[in-house]
Amino acid sequence: MTAVYEGRFQNLMLYGNGLKGSIPDELFLLTSLQALDLNRNDLSSSSIPRHNGKLTKLEHLMLFLTGLSGALPSEPGLATSLKGIYLNTNQFHSTIPTELGMLEILQNCFLEENYLTGSIPVEVCSLKRLECHLHNNALEGSLPTEIGLLTGMTGLSLLPIK
Repeated sequence: MTAVYEGRFQNLMLYGNGLKGSIPDELFLLTSLQALDLNRNDLSSSSIPRHNGKLTKLEHLMLFLTGLSGALPSEPGLATSLKGIYLNTNQFHSTIPTELGMLEILQNCFLEENYLTGSIPVEVCSLKRLECHLHNNALEGSLPTEIGLLTGMTGLSLLPIK
């Protein structure tokens, strides 16, 4: 990406385009971006840049099957318009950020098939209409008791949990 036109792009869909390398910092100048889809590309040399909280209008973050690694960033909590986070089938090694609970309108959270550890943060239980996929990670511990209050939850996939 050699030129960035701030405020012009709402959807950037580059899935399966054979991209290699890292996510360019310039991408985060697209402050009007509502959907970012880079899935099925080889981004294994990078992690999600830490300044992604600038994308305050972002509704869908699709970065599955990219080989991304490192820790899940807490900054998506600043993008309060997020409705869908799709980071499944990557190489993330971290805990689930408690800031995920700040995404009040989050409906889809796909974090399965990574290397996530620890327990499910109780903050996630504040999300009322959530479909959450956390299976095939290294999560441990008990489910938060508050999860029983999620009457609007549309799906929960957890196995296995130690």
